[in-house]
Amino acid sequence: MKQVSALVTFCFIAAFVLFMASCAKTGPAGATGPAGTTGATGATGATGATGATGTANVIYSAWLDVPFGYNVNTNGDTIWGAVISAPKLDTNILTKGEIKVYWNANYVNAVDVVPLPYNDGANIILLDFLVGKIYLTANGNFGTGTDAGGKYWQYRYVLVPGGTNARSAIDWNNYAEVKKYLNLKD
Repeated sequence: MKQVSALVTFCFIAAFVLFMASCAKTGPAGATGPAGTTGATGATGATGATGATGTANVIYSAWLDVPFGYNVNTNGDTIWGAVISAPKLDTNILTKGEIKVYWNANYVNAVDVVPLPYNDGANIILLDFLVGKIYLTANGNFGTGTDAGGKYWQYRYVLVPGGTNARSAIDWNNYAEVKKYLNLKD
């Protein structure tokens, strides 16, 4: 019986608190307070420090048609290769910047972007960079082609000149993330 009495008391108190909380007091607004003092006229703040370099200097190519050719090395292996001309790839970017190359491993109308270098165990595409040139070496012909489905296997590069020496939060191997971060257009 004591538990029932405590439960009834608790319910009564809870109902009373809810009733009081729902009651709003309304009345006339109070008087307006005095106006504050006006600040100094014509005063300006100190000039801030120069901000960090942004991505305005990022250089990127269109999707490029890249033909591959082949050579046979001294071991008798066929080595495939291609050269992408990158006129803005300079010593500064080579030593202080970021260079990324992407391969559309599908058709132009069904994009499947893969960051290079690429190695799935059976297919390999490697990269080498020199001033003005991007060299691709592969174990097969990964050159741009066409067939009844349309054009396939195009390449694109992104050059990011060095600015501030810091670690980037961008996953440069994730093309969608790079495209968004650098505002790249297709």
